[in-house]
Amino acid sequence: NVQQLKSDMLETQDQISTGKQISVPSEDPVAFSNLAMLKSRSLRISQYETNITSIKQRLALEDNTLTQVNSILTRIRELSIQGANDTISTADRKSIGLEVSKLSETLIGLANTTDADNKPLFSGTKVDKLPFERNSNGMVVYHGDSTKIEQSISDSNAMTLNSTGDNIFLNVETPDGKQKSLFDIIDRVAETLKNGDTPSSQLGDVVATLDHVTGSQTITGSRRSEEHTSELQSLRHLVCRL
Repeated sequence: NVQQLKSDMLETQDQISTGKQISVPSEDPVAFSNLAMLKSRSLRISQYETNITSIKQRLALEDNTLTQVNSILTRIRELSIQGANDTISTADRKSIGLEVSKLSETLIGLANTTDADNKPLFSGTKVDKLPFERNSNGMVVYHGDSTKIEQSISDSNAMTLNSTGDNIFLNVETPDGKQKSLFDIIDRVAETLKNGDTPSSQLGDVVATLDHVTGSQTITGSRRSEEHTSELQSLRHLVCRL
């Protein structure tokens, strides 16, 4: 009995010091197998939590970028309305056109925003170069693709972590029912103004760019507001209890 008590005491002390009820498989093969499964499950949960944090950070950057894009488009709309006013001079229109041109370049810079890993936000899976640039003809071209990237956030769910540049900046539906590039619309307005002409006929397209980007930002905001951590917390509490 004394030997058994000593053995039990040593076993209890080992459990206290290690925090483990089972140290080797032979003590309880079934329980040890279950613990191994739970440990694997816990590691997956940790990865899901990391994925969610990464996705939220990326979506926050995307949301902030689109807020800046909207601010610039709002300014371009104001300038376009001002340029369409019959009371201003040709020189004033040319001056307004120069400002719109500068804002267009700022838009390209925002469309080429990169994340913490220096990868473009809006290029899909083609992250080896910036998605937007002007070609030799002065047209803004897109080097990215239309691929939506997803990351797992639980055993059964995945979350889209990106918006693609073609969808945000190229597929603007204008009042005439056509899809046009946001940059082409703004550049045409700038050229019209720099020529001293009124952009009255182009105001509808300018408003369409603002509406389009606002819609894209709404989608980004809805993805940011989705709550997935509660499911993982419940699973983690279950693992801890087991």
